[in-house]
Amino acid sequence: MSLIEDLGERLARDVLASREELGDDYFHEKVSKVLGAASPTMQEAFMTAIKMYLAEERGRLFLYETLAAVRGVTAKEVAATMGPRNDAPVVMMAAPAVAAAAPAAKPAPEAKPKSNVSAAAKARMISEAMAAFGDDPVPPKPNPHLGT
Repeated sequence: MSLIEDLGERLARDVLASREELGDDYFHEKVSKVLGAASPTMQEAFMTAIKMYLAEERGRLFLYETLAAVRGVTAKEVAATMGPRNDAPVVMMAAPAVAAAAPAAKPAPEAKPKSNVSAAAKARMISEAMAAFGDDPVPPKPNPHLGT
């Protein structure tokens, strides 16, 4: 990576990691404006890193929610089984603490977190992902411009 990409990525990690403490999920937009006034190139590197980390976070959350629905557990439990990410700029979901003593009585099951994504949107995302890998469950629509 170039110096500008390294600087943009490090700043993006720090800004994303401080979202919860600041209580502002869009603080990166304010930082972007400050950077744009000083260096548009740095702003571009920063925003590229922000977009990549946020997209990865959304994809990971979708993965956890999908696996949680299949396994009948919470997304936090799935996240705990996936193992730590060494390069993570943000701790999305805290893993449950592991007790060193003998196991305690089984706690009451947690309510599953409600997803902001509708079932139709999830089905569309799965279909798009499958199509990207060549396993298209829905045949393409005819295109009159191509004669199909």
